[in-house]
Amino acid sequence: MKEKYLPNSMLAAAILFFCSQNAFAEIRYKTNFIAKTDFQSVDWNGGKATVGTLKGVLETYGSNDSKAPNGQSIQNCALKSVRVGDATEIHANCTATD
Repeated sequence: MKEKYLPNSMLAAAILFFCSQNAFAEIRYKTNFIAKTDFQSVDWNGGKATVGTLKGVLETYGSNDSKAPNGQSIQNCALKSVRVGDATEIHANCTATD
């Protein structure tokens, strides 16, 4: 990168950082989750694969935005986790009923 473009690049990075912080800083809430799990694990490809279900109640409180409303919902999730070495990949699909 040429030196004359460095201040413009730094300004652009600072603007992007500031905008992204403001976009995510507005919604605030806390949650508690109590769940029952049913997981099975197997050795796979030099690591460990785990699949199963996660069912429980999620309580959201202290929310300042309607996108994350206060209250309780029933969560039903199907989960897959694959760990090989130091890397872990987790996928979960959930439905929520309030």
